This record gives sequence, C-alpha cells and structure tokens, in this order.
Amino acid sequence: MILGAGAIGLGLQSCTTEEEAALLDQEIAVAEKYFGRTPEELERIEEINADQLFNPHELETIAVLSAASGRGTGVWPRVSSTP
Repeated sequence: MILGAGAIGLGLQSCTTEEEAALLDQEIAVAEKYFGRTPEELERIEEINADQLFNPHELETIAVLSAASGRGTGVWPRVSSTP
C-alpha cells in the first residue's frame, strides 16, 4: 500500500512538464509578493505606512493617559465598592 502511494506521487510528479513547473514557480513568486493585493493596493499601503500617524507630543500624551488608566501596564485600577 505504501509503495503504491509513493508510485502514484512519483507518477503524478512526472506528468508535470518543465514549462508547467516554471509557470507554477512564477505564480508562487507573484502570490508571495502581492499576497492577494493588486499593485495599486500595494502602492496605497506603502503610502499609508510611510505617513506618521501621531507626532511625538501626541505619543507622550497617549503614554501618560494609558499609564494613568492602568491599561498597557497589565495592572487594572482597583474599584472600591465603598463610597
């Protein structure tokens, strides 16, 4: 049974021509580059990633606010049940 499975795999592999194998390699390379996106989408993504979302002052403000709330530190603020 194992030999039969190996023979089938070898037989199917030999059915692929060198031209088909080259086309398959080319398709794989394109798929890895674009990952399902068009060239226009890739350009737009690069533009978005190149822009700076927050300036340094805003980043400092976010850091202070997140530290004050306890988020981002793994420590949640305690809520007292007594008024």
